[in-house]
Amino acid sequence: ISNIPIAFASAMATAVLPSVSTLMATKNMEEIRRKIQLAVKTTSIITMPCAVGLFVLAEPIVNLLFSNSQGDLILAGGYLRILCFSIVFYGFSTLNNGILQGTGKMKEPIYNAFCALVFQTVVLVLLLSNTSLGVYGVGIANTVYAGTLYYLNHRVIKKTVDYKQEYKRSIFLPLLLSVIMGCVVHAANKGLLYLNVASRIATVISIIIGGSIYIVLILTCGVFSKEELRMIPLLKKICDRGKRND
Repeated sequence: ISNIPIAFASAMATAVLPSVSTLMATKNMEEIRRKIQLAVKTTSIITMPCAVGLFVLAEPIVNLLFSNSQGDLILAGGYLRILCFSIVFYGFSTLNNGILQGTGKMKEPIYNAFCALVFQTVVLVLLLSNTSLGVYGVGIANTVYAGTLYYLNHRVIKKTVDYKQEYKRSIFLPLLLSVIMGCVVHAANKGLLYLNVASRIATVISIIIGGSIYIVLILTCGVFSKEELRMIPLLKKICDRGKRND
């Protein structure tokens, strides 16, 4: 389940690679930094709400997809909650891999992945041998791996193209809107269950409500500038249609 939003980040990395390669050949660093910022922001608005939504609806989503006993449901839900934190890091690290390849850095992602894997292994051994976390320790180690890989790749990008991350609209605002969406989803799910709506139906309705509210928040809270909206094909069509109607 947690790999679904990461697939979108992988698609973003594939889309970014050709344009970054072309701009790198012409030494247009300013445009490269602009492309990276838009890609980071787009990855944020995809991975962050998915992570928050899975965290809030961990048990209901597991129950929606699988038939489990109450004990298994709690265990799987707890594990999914831990993996939620890795979704954002995996999304960014996947994007960073594409960016690094576009800038001609082929060896660095492999080396960084190896370093992150060694660190993950150390953390996993320590957690399994010194704590009673069990399977949750595996989830924590996976999150550590994703976070470490993102950090190492981001450092290389920063040095290669002198990239400085903009945080307010690229990270903090999408995170805030995701948390707001998560609160609404949690309230909607509890409210539907209180009204004796079937658990699986309540989960689906809550997801639809949350997704709809999040899209409205993204489009109305200034996450994207008009120029950035026009750089995204689907949103460009919406903007152009709105302009014609005006």
